[in-house]
Amino acid sequence: MREVAEKYQIIQLGVCPFVLEGEKYVAHPLNVYLFPEEQSGVKSDVVFDIDTANFFKQKKLDFNKWTYEGVPYISASKEKALMEKVVKDKSGMGEDVKAYQYDMKRIEQELESIKKWIKGGAKEELTVTGLNGFLRKYLYQQMDKVFPQVFYSTKHLKKPRKDVILKVVTPEKKKILQEVRKKEKLKTVALKGGALRLLKFLVNLKVPVIGHNPIFDLMYIYSHLCRGHLRM
Repeated sequence: MREVAEKYQIIQLGVCPFVLEGEKYVAHPLNVYLFPEEQSGVKSDVVFDIDTANFFKQKKLDFNKWTYEGVPYISASKEKALMEKVVKDKSGMGEDVKAYQYDMKRIEQELESIKKWIKGGAKEELTVTGLNGFLRKYLYQQMDKVFPQVFYSTKHLKKPRKDVILKVVTPEKKKILQEVRKKEKLKTVALKGGALRLLKFLVNLKVPVIGHNPIFDLMYIYSHLCRGHLRM
């Protein structure tokens, strides 16, 4: 049973709170499509056999809604690790990376352009284009050493393209902007949790949970959502 619960992902999560309204309890059923959040460096499979697929068809499972609108989710332990990573990251741009000679040459060219921009007064923002995620990170860590007066941010364009936006600011202003960026990253991590937020809400209510033969349901929830840091 444990092997099954760990191998297969959760597709739907259904809960039905009963609320006392006047002199009677009223049911408020809720059924949510879930789709696992993509995690860097982690291979996560969504698999089912033809019998299961036919079962889903008979039950009118909306595959489009599941894949396009499914609520994301990560485990409590993964959320905790991501939150801690953001909090510990002073620059807000992740861990340092090591570059190869070719990469260093490319970044040296960009640093020289930034140097000229600063010498010219840096009255307007500077946009750096054409860098992949690795090169952007390497540029950030070099800029922290060479140009501490420059604040950098990423402008999200059509995937996978992202531009780097630079502007010269005071140390006080840079600190404020870094804190804003950190809060945005923490918010992004919370959104990745998705269904985990619903489960945390139910746990914090501290009310009885009643189910019909729910052992497998609880094992799936524990395996994919609770494991590590969320007590049920």
